[in-house]
Amino acid sequence: MNHDTQWIPLIDPGDYIDEYNEYQIVNLIQAGGCGCVYLVRAINPDANEQISLDTIRKQYHYGLNVEHIRKWNLAALKIARPDGKYNYTTHIVDEHRYLQMINHSSVVSLYRNPFRKTTNHYRGEYKPVSSKKITSTNGVSYDYKYIIMNFECGGSLQSYLQEIQRPLNQYQVVGLIIQIANVLNYLHKNIGIVHRDITPKNILFRNPISMWRYTIPEIVLIDFGCIETLNHKYKLRSIPFTTFPYGAPEIEKNMNAHHMNDIYSLGIIFYELLAGFSINNKVILSLDQVNSKINKDLASIVMDCINPDVNERNKKIGSAEELIKKITLFSDQKRSGIKRKTPNYIKIIAVIIIALIIILSIILSINLIQIQSKKVDTLTSIPSITSLPLATPSPLPTAKPTTTRIPQP
Repeated sequence: MNHDTQWIPLIDPGDYIDEYNEYQIVNLIQAGGCGCVYLVRAINPDANEQISLDTIRKQYHYGLNVEHIRKWNLAALKIARPDGKYNYTTHIVDEHRYLQMINHSSVVSLYRNPFRKTTNHYRGEYKPVSSKKITSTNGVSYDYKYIIMNFECGGSLQSYLQEIQRPLNQYQVVGLIIQIANVLNYLHKNIGIVHRDITPKNILFRNPISMWRYTIPEIVLIDFGCIETLNHKYKLRSIPFTTFPYGAPEIEKNMNAHHMNDIYSLGIIFYELLAGFSINNKVILSLDQVNSKINKDLASIVMDCINPDVNERNKKIGSAEELIKKITLFSDQKRSGIKRKTPNYIKIIAVIIIALIIILSIILSINLIQIQSKKVDTLTSIPSITSLPLATPSPLPTAKPTTTRIPQP
């Protein structure tokens, strides 16, 4: 077994994660080097009957929607890795504490159990992160720390990009980037933290992918396990923590946290969305060379975001708020000259409808011609009036004279 997975707790579908049996494991969503995430459901203690786990697991395979989440009280359980080189339990404690402070519609929220009158998952007063002692796959018993968050059913930006493997419409891309930049501006200015792990896998969507394929989706930012404060007097950790190729170069050098760390990560995502491929180990070429259809001014802004020099990046971009102002022009389809592409299936449907209309018109025309010809045939078969023999009129009967007798006196 891979060493990186030996720490994973021995949890099966149907197990209860907490001591009060309030949350039941449904399915493992993903497991990584820092932790794992499970789909769980909140148990209603007053319900006489619960929907079967098999039903939920089957629907999870085919795809959950917002109605399923609400009806079945589903949530996401994140468990921190209890061992390893880095202190991941400290990360999840920091994440839990800051999620209680954050109040933004585009940031994942801690789950509020509808069946508990009092809960430690409400925002406001700080409550400690939950924990439970569980045996791991390597036979060691750990005190696992976990948090429970809202489950978003739309999938991640990463999975979407892997599915389409093509550049997105500029209008859609700018709309996505503005949403993410709005969240970053809130975190930098209002909370005073840097996310430091802005990647496609940490950007989720509220609705399933098929519902927004040709629109601008609503995003949700997750995974606050790598956050750092902008107040250099108080550092959460001094470990350079980043995800290649999205992590800013200054993070690897263990420099002080800077709001430009997140702008660099956002710039890489911006680049990939417009280029239509993941950078990975590829050389970063000028964006307008990669995709000639991209507006040159927009391409220049993207390249400024991924400038490897943090000071130059800060000088050209300034902040998330300034970035929004720079690219807002390109979010207006008419002013930016960007035309939204009509989906192929709509074009096909339109062609079929037009073809049916033409066919129906031809059929109607043929029927009308046939009807007209039948009328003509009918008229020609009727003998002419002049060809008919003239009838001799019968003599009128002669009226007999009537005599009136006058009675004699």
